[in-house]
Parts: sequence; C-alpha cells; structure tokens
Amino acid sequence: MQWTAGNITNELFFSTAPELEKRIARLRTEAQGFTAATQRRQARSNTDITEIRRRWYLPEEEDGLPLTIKRSYIREALLAVIIYPSGKGRRKFNPDLLEPIWREG
Repeated sequence: MQWTAGNITNELFFSTAPELEKRIARLRTEAQGFTAATQRRQARSNTDITEIRRRWYLPEEEDGLPLTIKRSYIREALLAVIIYPSGKGRRKFNPDLLEPIWREG
C-alpha cells in the first residue's frame, strides 16, 4: 500500500480514505448484483420453474437459492408492490394488504 510505504502523506490518506471506502462498498454491491444476475440467467437456461420453487424455501446449505438470486428473481418479476394501510396501532403483518404489480411479458 502506498501510504504504508510512505509514498502518500497522512493528510492525503486520511482525507481520501472515507470516500474511497464508500466507493469500494458501492462497487462491491454492484459486483454482487451483477454476479446474481449472471447466476440467475445461467440458472434460468438450466432450471425450470418447478426447480426454482423447490429450491426457494430450502436453506442455502441444502441447495437452496441464495438471497441475492431470490432478490434478482423478484426484481425481474415485480414492477411495484402497493402496501395498503392496516389501520391505527400495531397490528400483525397481513399479506392481504400487499398488492403485487407484475411486469408484463
């Protein structure tokens, strides 16, 4: 590393490190998304919907789909989700108050 070798001053290193760390985190997130999309495309060509359903609820350790793959399937299938109000106060989760808006085609 250039800072460790003494080629970059402490002032420059410490002033730029936070921004570089943010950039690294963003790039890692983008890379994970790209990897998930690539894996999904490969899986789609080799896997039918019955196989996806079977693997959806399995833990990853038992050949279940990773969360990143599940997210990419959901992003591809849904345009939006409308969440209707449940009323006043704390209430239990009610899936009937969710309306998925599916993508066409």
